[in-house]
Amino acid sequence: MSFTIDDIASAGERRLAQLDAISQNLANASTPAYKSLHLDFAMISAAASPESDAPVYESRLTVDHSQGQLVKTGNPSISP
Repeated sequence: MSFTIDDIASAGERRLAQLDAISQNLANASTPAYKSLHLDFAMISAAASPESDAPVYESRLTVDHSQGQLVKTGNPSISP
């Protein structure tokens, strides 16, 4: 399998995006109501071009919108 410089750069960009999502999740782990990020990669074709044997990947960034844990704040409730 032969790789071009563009294939290697693309792989680096994918890894950087994945590390960015992980670092945001870690930095906001204790932030109330923070929705975690998930970055998934899927191979969409076996080769990018005739010159390269490297596969082509598609990335998808998703946000987890599930209900988080409720935390009592101690603030008095305001009734209308």
